[in-house]
Amino acid sequence: MIVFLMSFFRSAFPGSLWVALVMLALPFASGTAQEMSTRVRVSIPPSGRGYALIEIVGTRGDTLDFGTGAPGVYRRTLTVLNPGSDTLLFQGDPDSDCGCISGQLDKLIIPPGDSAKLRVEFLVSSIPRRLSHDIILWSNARGRSPVTLVVTVNVVPEIGVVPPTFLLKNLKAGKETQATVIIKNRSEAPISFSTPTLVDTAGMRVRIKIPERFTLRPSEELKVGAAVIVPRDPNPTAYLRLATSCASQPEVRVYLVWDD
Repeated sequence: MIVFLMSFFRSAFPGSLWVALVMLALPFASGTAQEMSTRVRVSIPPSGRGYALIEIVGTRGDTLDFGTGAPGVYRRTLTVLNPGSDTLLFQGDPDSDCGCISGQLDKLIIPPGDSAKLRVEFLVSSIPRRLSHDIILWSNARGRSPVTLVVTVNVVPEIGVVPPTFLLKNLKAGKETQATVIIKNRSEAPISFSTPTLVDTAGMRVRIKIPERFTLRPSEELKVGAAVIVPRDPNPTAYLRLATSCASQPEVRVYLVWDD
């Protein structure tokens, strides 16, 4: 069936137009468009009138870097140019190496000198780390098929605690030691905090200077102090727990640690 379609369109339509029509008809001849993109890649022959090229505008090389940010959905629309002398043809929307990232073209056929829009959407988890995933574009571009667009983002938690623990220096049994941390809202929305609770502090005398309830606006921060008197063998798993309104961090824990 596929061979018949290619022969029919090639004889009926000039130039590279027959290739585009075959591509549009292939899903109906051999399954859905999505099945075609994962099952087979069709080699697109040149029309004989020149060659297609591909250039992605809005990236550094073939890398799209969203920089540093909190968990969430990252979106960017890029421009895909065809500076070549033949029509640039894509074999459907781009593939990706993860279900968390997608790319969608607003058109699959780009005449010479024309352009298309590539919409990139990246769903980023709440785990602090540097993420990198690929979007793959298949086309008839001369010497550049597929093109792999590397999309990166450095994920930081929406609620930051600096330093990450109450560090009690020169801790001695029976003597009060103090430490502070700064809680910061790194998100783009207000975050409410409530119910500060001390956990696993049996035998320890701990005073935390913190409101029972408070809200931090974006980029706002609060300094929190701890004053601790410990027995001879303090519990190494004691911590302050805070409930929050942040979906990605419904709870914040700040541990009490000390140097030996």
